[in-house]
Amino acid sequence: MIHQHNLLHQRRPLLTAIRIASLRRTSTEQFPSSSSGASVPCKPVSPHVGFYQTFGRPIAKVFLGAIFTYQVTYWLWTKLEMDEIKHDKTAEISGLEAKLASELAAKTKVQR
Repeated sequence: MIHQHNLLHQRRPLLTAIRIASLRRTSTEQFPSSSSGASVPCKPVSPHVGFYQTFGRPIAKVFLGAIFTYQVTYWLWTKLEMDEIKHDKTAEISGLEAKLASELAAKTKVQR
């Protein structure tokens, strides 16, 4: 019970900051003036739109950063896999060439 109470107090400043940011935005908006000079009020901003106006760019930056990190990691992993396969094939070919050379040398000694 105490733990939930502490969580509520920890979350409350974040929610308050979001509300204050939303209120500041709506209170500082400039309303377009008509030709007669009277101001025409705009529709109020919904909480959903307000959230994405406030946090849209940070969310996009984190998302794009995650995609970039994943792609770089995938490319490096693939490169390391290919280097390992290439090394294994080169070692196998070298072993087969050495075996072939020793078999040919043994065969030429037997024929003499």
